[in-house]
Amino acid sequence: MIRYLFAILAFPLICFAAESGKSMDFTFAPLRDLVSLYFVEVEKSPYVICDALLRDDKAVSLRSLAVDRKVLTSALRSNGYDLWEESGVAVVCKPESRKQPNPEPFVYPVKSRSADYLIDQLQVLVTGKFSKTAKESSSSDVLVYLGLPSEVAVLRQVLPLIDVPVKDVIVRATIYEVGDSETVESAVNAVGTVLAGRLSVDLGVTTTGAVGRLSVGGLDAVVSLLDKDSRFRLVSRPVVRVSSGEKSHFAVGAETPVAGGSVASQGAITNNVVYRPSGVILSVTPVVRREGVTLDVSQTVSDFVRTESGLNYTPTLNKRELTSSFTAKSGEVIVLAGLSSDRQSGSEQSLFGFRLGSGSTRSSGQLVLLLQVDIVKD
Repeated sequence: MIRYLFAILAFPLICFAAESGKSMDFTFAPLRDLVSLYFVEVEKSPYVICDALLRDDKAVSLRSLAVDRKVLTSALRSNGYDLWEESGVAVVCKPESRKQPNPEPFVYPVKSRSADYLIDQLQVLVTGKFSKTAKESSSSDVLVYLGLPSEVAVLRQVLPLIDVPVKDVIVRATIYEVGDSETVESAVNAVGTVLAGRLSVDLGVTTTGAVGRLSVGGLDAVVSLLDKDSRFRLVSRPVVRVSSGEKSHFAVGAETPVAGGSVASQGAITNNVVYRPSGVILSVTPVVRREGVTLDVSQTVSDFVRTESGLNYTPTLNKRELTSSFTAKSGEVIVLAGLSSDRQSGSEQSLFGFRLGSGSTRSSGQLVLLLQVDIVKD
């Protein structure tokens, strides 16, 4: 009796709202009846209500400025149901009963980034499956996706935004050895003494080394001043162009043969010889960001010395390493110090082929790295 009374009262109310657009109120209206009245009196379109909703006695109280499908869908979803269309017919049922469309293949030829990078960025947006192909004769990748048509539409919108060229960075480095500098402070002070009064310098010493910034002048201006001072011995001056996120590698030194593994064959033992680098090794990984360039810098100083114990037929590698990470502006010069260098040279004196004596000289100092990065403009 109550159900029929609600239907009688609700019909003229919905008709009035649909024609005049004024507000309507529903208080404790059965959800199934609200759906029926909406499609009969407002949309006047075919609809289907599933058995689960017909058996459901949930009631809703709804207030809206105008009755439309958006309001109805919101009321349904808040009670565990959904509204969609199939072949022009509105269907109201549980979301899990909705028939999913067939997966749609999507092929995208990669333009600038790698397929691996694009997949990593897109996996959080879609639920389908990715695959990639790359021809051996070509460096271009092809991205293949199989998923819902709605997800393919998302990929079509997002891919042009992330498949953009990577910024390139020109890395300029100059490495000096500051003679007779036993501490980082003395090496930094030597740089500050030369540049004081000529360039804007901000130098500081921390527990992990020294980091300084030169805001004006550029690397060429700094190098021209340090080259004139006899305390600074040039070790290397490399320049390289590298893409953002890629590692650049510099090495100054030699490769020394050392004993590797041993191989036994037909009763004979053969010792393998491998060549290991030593000297000054510098690795720089720049990443272009909005606020500048983030740099991961690794410096290594190594040399081989005679092994005093154990395997005396192979030398021992002494290595000092320093890593740092910081952000620099394009064109800014960074000063890094914190690694010591230790070199030993020997000499012999002879007469008519007879050895008269020998001597050795050991020198030490601090390495100072000057680094400048410039973002290549498009």
